Formats: sequence, C-alpha cells, structure tokens
Amino acid sequence: MAHPLPDWRGVDGSPSAWFDAPSLGAGADLVGRLLDLDGLVSVDVRTTGVRVGFAAAAPGRALDAASAAARELGLASRPSLLQQLSVVIESADPESVRPFWQRALDYAPAAGGDLADPLRRDPAVRFGPSPELRPLRNRVHLDVVRPPDQIDRAGLGEATGAYGVRHSDRDGNEVDLVPGEQLGDLGAADGPERADGSDGSGGSGEAAEPGDPGGPDDIGGPDDVARVSGTTDWQVVFSAMACYRVRSTVQQRDLVTAAAALAGEAGFPLLIDVRPGLVVLDSGKDQWLGDAHGLAVDFTALAGALQRAARGIGATPEPVLARFVQVFFDAADVGAVRGFWAAALGYVPDRRPQVTDIHDPRWLTPELVFQQLDVSDAARRRQRNRIHLEVALPSDVAARRVDETQTAGGRLLESSQGRWRLSDPEGNELVVRADSPVE
Repeated sequence: MAHPLPDWRGVDGSPSAWFDAPSLGAGADLVGRLLDLDGLVSVDVRTTGVRVGFAAAAPGRALDAASAAARELGLASRPSLLQQLSVVIESADPESVRPFWQRALDYAPAAGGDLADPLRRDPAVRFGPSPELRPLRNRVHLDVVRPPDQIDRAGLGEATGAYGVRHSDRDGNEVDLVPGEQLGDLGAADGPERADGSDGSGGSGEAAEPGDPGGPDDIGGPDDVARVSGTTDWQVVFSAMACYRVRSTVQQRDLVTAAAALAGEAGFPLLIDVRPGLVVLDSGKDQWLGDAHGLAVDFTALAGALQRAARGIGATPEPVLARFVQVFFDAADVGAVRGFWAAALGYVPDRRPQVTDIHDPRWLTPELVFQQLDVSDAARRRQRNRIHLEVALPSDVAARRVDETQTAGGRLLESSQGRWRLSDPEGNELVVRADSPVE
C-alpha cells in the first residue's frame, strides 16, 4: 500500500525523510528553507544528501512543505536509506541500571523508561527484562568519548581495565568512558588514547617551527596548541567536533551555509547536524586524520577556518556537548561477525586495512568496532549477551534486509508481524523492526 506521505517514514516513531543532494552546498540550501517549519527537530547535511526529522506530533503540512522545498531544489527523496539504531540492555532490575547509563551518556529520560540523546545524534538506550542469570562479561560493550570535565561530572567512580577507562553497571554491562581533548596541530601526541590502546589522533596539519611566534617553544600543552591553531572550539572525541549555539534561525542558516562552503572548497565531507538552537560540525570518526580520509586536506586548517566563520557569525561554542558513541564487539571470528553486521546495517568498511571498524556510509548511525576474543573462553562465548542492538527500517526494506542478513551468516531466531530477531555467527543478537506509515 502506498504511503500517504511518500517521502516520509516513521522510523523509530518520528517522521523522517532522506533527500539526495549533490553537495554540502545543495544541502545547506535546503536547510535554509526548512528552519522555520513547525515541528522540525533535526537536519543532517551530508555530501550526498540530507536527512530531515520532525517531531512525532508535527503537522502534515510541515512535512508537505519540506517535501515541496526539496522538489523545488531538484532533490529527490530516497526513503529506503532511512534507519535508526538503538541499544537494548536486558536486566532483572532495569531501574537499578538506568541511572548509571544516564550519567555515562548524559542522556535524557524518554517514553517507556528509555534514555535518549537530547541532540538526537547518538543511539537511544532501551531496557528490557532479563529472564535468566547471565553472570559473565558480555561480548559487546559501548565506547563513549566525552570531554574530560564531563566524565568527571558523570561520577561513575574509579575506572578499571588495562587502559583505566572501563566502568560497569551493577549487572556488569560495560562502557569504556574515554576522555577527549582539544584539537591541536602537533600530530599524534594530541588525540585521546583509544580504549583498545591505539592512538586516536595525529592531525594532518603542520605545526609551527621552533622559534616561530606560537611555535613549539611557546606551547605548553594541547590547550596552547588549540589556541595557536585557532581550534579551541573543537574537541577530539575520536571524531573532531565543534558545537555552536545560535540565537536565531537566520544565524543558524548563515553558519550552515558558511560551513558547507568552506568544507566544499576544501574538498572535505564535513558532517553538519542542525538542531533547534544548535549546529554541530563533525569530521566523522578519525576523519580528521590524513590516513583515515585519504584526502589532500589539512583538517586543522579547515577547523580553524570554520571556527573563525562561526565566531564571526556570532555563534557561541559549547564544547561540553561533544560526545561520540560506538559499539564494540569481541569476536572469535572477526571476519564472519563483521560481515554479518555490515549486511544487517548496510555498513561499509574503514578504508584502512588494519582497522576493523564498519560505518554507515552517510555517517548517521554509530560505528561498530571488532576485536579478537580469546577462542578458549568457551563459557563466555556460549553465554547470551545482556546487550543487543535494534534497528528500525522502512517497512518496504525490512524483510529484504532480514533475508540479506541471513545470507551473510545470520540465523533467524524468531519473527512476528514487523519484527525479526536474528543472531550473528557467534550469537550476538539484532532485532529488526519495520516502521509504520506516516499519515
């Protein structure tokens, strides 16, 4: 049956649309036409298109107006690309673990006891009952990267683990809470150390020479580096990110337009996320590093130009909002498990051969990372995880995606109308949910 509003899908309960666009500039043009529409809650601008989200109660005329604006610009809708990923934690006592995750992520309470990112950028966390005792460590955990002062404010207590970043809720579900740093241009010494021990930095810009004004002889640490390079607004939280408050939709439009122009001129696929009163500029995970993006781009110089543009427009930096979330799997057969999740979510591999990450090609849902599990740890491999993922898809896409996932090694555990539960080759679970039409 045709959808009453064909561009829109109720992915995860809210109307969303994707419009193909040829450039960041074309996406910014659409943003300028949408900002005053009733119920608009999110616009994500990418080099290939724009995702638009409205509140569940938004009037149909606002959705029609957004579709009309896209058509006037020659942008076609492609709702099959929409999806929303969430994390589900099973517990015998969900109320006892929810406060831990709210502090770790700085999320807000949502309907049904869920936790949601107030900025609608990172995955929601849902809680469900656990029908059985599962005392061993999960084979899946979250990595959360935030500014150091925000980690201190979370108050999760002393961290453990080899890198001193691991925290656990009372059931043993784990998060690696990693401190970020300001973006600088001294290279690999400046980025946050990853929870897996690798270095998460290395900027592609060149540092000033010793003896130059503001050069290394005058620099005492990363904060000074950021000051000299003009990137004090930027936080490296695995991704390089700058968050700006704006006072009006005019200021917001001007910042989006300027950011799109600067990134387009540099040839860099900047992520531009627009929220009520806020613009987030984001490199994507590791994409501020030359070996990750593979482009002839000095990202630190671009970040400095973006900061100057934002400050010139009158936007106010709010670095405490920077946050990065990814899902981390321990796997005995990394290739098999990784292949399942790439098929299940439509993800693509990192361009670097030594990196196991896979990511959404539009950088709209969280990255997945895989590391080797000790194959002799048989008991842990047999135990069902207390954490699983859930993906909401358009109803005309969900069944096909389930078939593709089974072809990639998945096993169908159960199904009902519009809902499928699958497992990867090592028992990590995914629930696929079909959306409802938007009327």
